[in-house]
Amino acid sequence: LNILKKGGNNILCPYSPAHIQDLLKGSDKTINLEFIRRDLNLLNEISKNHNFQLNFNTNLVEPKFSSAHGLFDGYVESRKRPFLNPDHILQTNNEQVDWIAKTMTSSWKIMPVDIDFTKFDNDPQVKKIFASYFKRTRDSKTMYNFMHDFSEFFQELNEKPEVFTKIVNLFRAQSGIDPKLVSNFKNPFEELKAILSNSKSGFDFEKLIMQEEYNKNKPLNNKLTKFSLQYTGLDLGGFHPDTINKKNLFSNFTNDAHHAFYAAHCDFFVSHEKKLLKKAKAVYELNGAQTIVLNPNEFIEYFKEIFNQPFDATHLFESIHEAFKTSSSEKINDRGHENTNLWLYQPEKRILAYFNFIYLRIHESGRQTIFLRHVQKNFSTFSLFAEIESIVNKLGDIFGEDLTAQKKFGINDQEELEKSSWTGRAWVINGYFIALQSDELTSGITLTLEQITDDYIEELNNMVSSP
Repeated sequence: LNILKKGGNNILCPYSPAHIQDLLKGSDKTINLEFIRRDLNLLNEISKNHNFQLNFNTNLVEPKFSSAHGLFDGYVESRKRPFLNPDHILQTNNEQVDWIAKTMTSSWKIMPVDIDFTKFDNDPQVKKIFASYFKRTRDSKTMYNFMHDFSEFFQELNEKPEVFTKIVNLFRAQSGIDPKLVSNFKNPFEELKAILSNSKSGFDFEKLIMQEEYNKNKPLNNKLTKFSLQYTGLDLGGFHPDTINKKNLFSNFTNDAHHAFYAAHCDFFVSHEKKLLKKAKAVYELNGAQTIVLNPNEFIEYFKEIFNQPFDATHLFESIHEAFKTSSSEKINDRGHENTNLWLYQPEKRILAYFNFIYLRIHESGRQTIFLRHVQKNFSTFSLFAEIESIVNKLGDIFGEDLTAQKKFGINDQEELEKSSWTGRAWVINGYFIALQSDELTSGITLTLEQITDDYIEELNNMVSSP
């Protein structure tokens, strides 16, 4: 907590529904509510009310700004309904919403699901475990029946941890999986795929984790479900597996998967749970997310250097110079510009705790243009106003008021950003024209340092005189 407070606006720690679901456990007992409310206050303090939630209609995680108390109260109300039960999932006191819910329920009753239960019945041991489950779907393969059956199955897994243990042990035994061996795999998805394809179980691991059978069924086809299947597939395959028991319920396990999913929209995922971090890192690598996975001690060490840095003009220019000296460079196509060379550098540490890409354009005359960008390397498709506010204020402290006498981030900045009409900031410092502007490609902002030379002034005059 001290490191987060010391970090100030350099660190933003949004909460997610997974944090709220953690606090639901025990909330049915009045004696626990005081402690839960205290934890909710702490969530608000650390996150500054920023949170991420999945929009199931767009299948995108969206940033929100709201109190954890409100989200918790909503989850408490929804907890009274059986998980995924189609008769309760959309139940409200709003006549219009209830009418929509009835329409959706009717569509689920005729929506087919393509699940072959004969795969479970062909093996006596498997059939013994699954014979009492998914009876409705066996009779009629509709989404409505499947949701009913899955709701009951999920409840059974939570109430009887031994059911999950039986399933896992049978799967590993039939697949010839040794968790001690699997946990040492460098590429667990590929190596598990190879093991299963050669085992007597005949499981297609890739199909098991990639949702291929659910693509036509929207309620099952979302990013959270896909990620959770991949995470669960690793655990099922014995990669740093969790032990499910009465203290660590199946819902705890699924909630860990949800934590990892929402963290994939951040730059860092911090947890003290080693098994969770191992599985999360493997799923991130599979999906190309470069979210950095750290335990609390590693997180503190990582940021110590950043917190001790002076965010001033000297630090800014020295950091850029250091990146040019030590970072690997890549020559890239400079579209729209003739007679120039464009180089990309990726500094090891973020500049001003924000910029992670540097572009250097060298013009034919030798003039240099430097661009600093914040490029998302994770699942995120957005930037938060708090991030932009932080970097605007830092640069305001470094360079002072800009050419329009603006310095600190204000309400006008936020309104302009919302309307995509933000004019940013501009300074002239030590022979450079420095501009901070919105970056449509990255949904963030770009800092441009343009060397003021005779040919740059000529370039500006040509732009002004062009019809």
